Amino acid sequence: MDFFFTTSQRYTVYDSIANVRNDIKSVIERRPFDFSTNLTGRFLNETDFTVSPKWSFSFIRWLETDLTYLRGKLTYEAPKTLIVITVRPNSVFVIGFYFSMILAILEPLGISTFSKENTLVKFWFFPLFATIILAQIIFSTSRIKRRFEKLLSLNPEK
Repeated sequence: MDFFFTTSQRYTVYDSIANVRNDIKSVIERRPFDFSTNLTGRFLNETDFTVSPKWSFSFIRWLETDLTYLRGKLTYEAPKTLIVITVRPNSVFVIGFYFSMILAILEPLGISTFSKENTLVKFWFFPLFATIILAQIIFSTSRIKRRFEKLLSLNPEK
C-alpha cells in the first residue's frame, strides 16, 4: 500500500489469454439487475480492464462516483496468463483522510481551524473522523480485491 492507498497484485492462470478474458468478461459484464457479483466493469482494449462496485456512493458526475477502482492488465506468457491488478480507493476519501489528519495535528498546536467550540470535541472529532475514513478505505479496497479473486478463483502470488 502506498501513500494514496493503492495496492497491486499479480496472479498466474494456466490458461489462454482468450479464456481468461472470457472469464473476466462473464463476471463484470452482467446485466444491471443481476446482483450475484455486485461488480461491474468493462474492457478498455484487448488486455486492459476496469472493475468497480455495482453501487456508487455519489451521483455527482464530476466527482469519482465509486468507492474503489480495480484496474487490470492481462499478459500472455506461454503456457500461462498473468493478471496484474491495481486497486485504489476513491480520491475524495484519500483527500478527506489527509485533510482530517492535518486538522488533527493543527488543533494540539494551538492553530484554530474552524470555530471556538469546545477543544475536547475538536481533539476527538478529527482523529475519529480520520480513523473512520481510513477504515472505509481499507475495507472497500480489500473487499473489491477479495471479491474479484473469489469470483475468478484466483490465488495471489507471494
